[in-house]
Amino acid sequence: MNHKIHLLRPKPPWRAGRDLTVCGLDPAGCGPVTVIPGVTYKWQQPPLPVLGLEEFTALLEDQAGRMPYYEWTVCGRCSAVPPAELPSWDRDPAAVVALDVRPGPRDPEILRAELRALTALAAAHPEEFARLLEGEITMVTLAGL
Repeated sequence: MNHKIHLLRPKPPWRAGRDLTVCGLDPAGCGPVTVIPGVTYKWQQPPLPVLGLEEFTALLEDQAGRMPYYEWTVCGRCSAVPPAELPSWDRDPAAVVALDVRPGPRDPEILRAELRALTALAAAHPEEFARLLEGEITMVTLAGL
């Protein structure tokens, strides 16, 4: 078991598969984990200890200032990007997908299959897809004003 404290990756909202840490590990084999607020994770069988985002950040800042990297209790790869800078689906879906396909045990065919399924869903409901897409584009346009 890896006893360092890890940060769970944000993920697309439709993702029902297993979760991964930012460094690419299965959280079931980790010690405490830190979750991204607003993301539903499936890994809680059995429940793992959860460290809040603020606690993770404070611990990282404390350890970075007083001990060598290899002695940290926080995973160095999970802490390479400050937790507050991790993407969220609401702010930047493309960045969440980009993080999701980073190296790790996830099969890249899963994302390909999901994109094919979303394409088929859009093709089966073209009017609804066009209406939803138009609404999203309008929101992006308004947000940029």
